[in-house]
Amino acid sequence: DPAPRWQAEMTQKELGEVVRGTILRHRFVVKNSGTAPLRLGPVVIPCQCAQVTTTPEVQPGQEGIVEVEANSVEMAGPVEVSFAVKTNEPDRPLIAFKLAAVVKAAVKAKPGYARISYVRGEKVGSIKQRIWADDFPNLRVLEAKSPYDFVPVQVRELQKSEKLEGAAGRQWEVEIGIRADAQVGPLVGFIEVITDHPIDKVARLPLSGFVRPTLAVTPEVAKLLEPVSSQVGVTFEVDVRNFATESIDLTQVLSKSPESMAVVIRRRVPGRRFAVVVTLPKGLPLGPFRGELRVATSSSKVPEIRIPIEALVQE
Repeated sequence: DPAPRWQAEMTQKELGEVVRGTILRHRFVVKNSGTAPLRLGPVVIPCQCAQVTTTPEVQPGQEGIVEVEANSVEMAGPVEVSFAVKTNEPDRPLIAFKLAAVVKAAVKAKPGYARISYVRGEKVGSIKQRIWADDFPNLRVLEAKSPYDFVPVQVRELQKSEKLEGAAGRQWEVEIGIRADAQVGPLVGFIEVITDHPIDKVARLPLSGFVRPTLAVTPEVAKLLEPVSSQVGVTFEVDVRNFATESIDLTQVLSKSPESMAVVIRRRVPGRRFAVVVTLPKGLPLGPFRGELRVATSSSKVPEIRIPIEALVQE
C-alpha cells in the first residue's frame, strides 16, 4: 500500500555563541521519499519558549520545512530547545528535533544578583549593581523595574572615578533598596534593567531573600485542631521569636478574652525567644470559640502582640 516516509539529513542544529536577546532560528528540511503524502504536525514541545511552524503536507518526492524560533531574552549559558513533530508514517510517527546554543549576556552586571535578608523596623540598606556593555560603549540604562513596591530601585550614571577597571564605555549603577515597612515573606523574582543595547535590551537580575517580622508569632492564629472538652479545658503554647538586633522582652498580659483563661510567659531564651502558655478553662460554652490575647513588649517598634485563638468546644 502507498505510504509516506520521511527523511531528514539534519535534526539537530548547534548555533554556537549568541548574544542574549537574539532570536534563535533554524529551518530543518524534511523530504518525503515515500509513495503517499506526508503530514507534518501537530508539534509536541514541552515548553512555551519556542514557536514551530511546518509544511502541513509534503507530496512524494518533495521537501517540507520545519522552522523553529525561540527568543533568548530569558536564557543564559548552554541552552537546548527540543521538540517533536508528529507524522503519519506508520513505523516512525515522530521526528525529534533539537536546537542548541550558548547564550551570553552583552549587558554585564556586577555582582549580577541581589539577595536581601531584612527584619522589619531595622536599619535599611541597599545593594548596588554595576551595569555596562563591552560591545556597546555608549550604553544607556533607560529604566529599572522591581517586582515589589517596597523594593525600590534607582539608576544613575557612574562618574569616571567610580567606574570599574577593565569595563569599557559608560557605566551605570542600579541601587536596590528595601523599605522599613516591607511586606513579611519571601522575595522571589527579577530586577529588570532596561537598556538601549541593540540586542540585549533587558538584563534580568535575580532577586531573592526574606523579610522577617520584628517579633514572629507562631502560629499567627492559634487554631486548635482537636476539639476542646468543656469538662476538661486545654493547655497549649504559642512560640514568639525576636528577630530584631536588640533584646526584646514580653513584659505583661494586657488583656485576655475570656478573662477566665490563664496565661504564663516563659522566657526560653531571654530577650530572644518565648513560650506563651495558654490554658482555656473547663466550662466554656459549647460550639465555636474565639478569643484573643494581647501581650505588651519592651519594644517601641512592636509595643504589643495580639494572638487570636480559635477552637471548637464539645462535651
